[in-house]
Amino acid sequence: MYLDGVSIIYNLPGTKSLKLSGATIAKIFNLKITDWSDPAIAKDNGGTALPAGAITTVARSDGSGTTQTFSNYLTGTQAADWPYPASNAWPVAGNVSKQQGGSGVVNAVKAGTGTIGYADHSAIGDLTAAQVGVGSKFVAFSAKGASNAFAAGATDASNGVEGDLSQKIDYAKITSADAYPIPLVSYAITCKTSQKPEQAKLVKGYLSFLVSDLGQQVAQKNAGSAPLPSSIVSKINDTLATLK
Repeated sequence: MYLDGVSIIYNLPGTKSLKLSGATIAKIFNLKITDWSDPAIAKDNGGTALPAGAITTVARSDGSGTTQTFSNYLTGTQAADWPYPASNAWPVAGNVSKQQGGSGVVNAVKAGTGTIGYADHSAIGDLTAAQVGVGSKFVAFSAKGASNAFAAGATDASNGVEGDLSQKIDYAKITSADAYPIPLVSYAITCKTSQKPEQAKLVKGYLSFLVSDLGQQVAQKNAGSAPLPSSIVSKINDTLATLK
């Protein structure tokens, strides 16, 4: 029902633009790169070294779909530098600032200096997000970029229940410079049969609006989300038609 992206947010005074390859991101969050002047960061940014200063990584302390998505990306694309299985729990121990909720991560990054974290793009407020490496290019988050990434990497992953539209994203397939490489998908779950006809009508009406052209425009304007591909919208409407 909802498509967005995981942004790599940072607070580094004097640095208004930051490019980070997938390998550099993995090394930073795995605490292998600990200073902003590291040569790997300089290489990503055209050879210009950033001022020296300690890096403080910020992660979720609670189980999180955002952590799951971010770790799916790291596990799927950076196996050499990210030795952990994908999980909704942050796996790195040590000098990590762990915060409750996405707002906790955003607030900790904003309040710190030299901080870096990850969050649903719609929640980052006025924080700056890094451009993320895709091949030899670096891509900033955009709604179109998230949609392009979803179209490139998503495949059906139904558990066999009729109408289940679960998706599995192969992040290694997201290689185009017009695709933001860390798309995030959220779902709605509903009963197929309601106890009362008016309940089914209300659920169908609400979810149908969310995936309508108008609903998608409202979500993009107010939550910064990306439009769902028309092929997925068609499948959602087919599923909604079976509710009773």
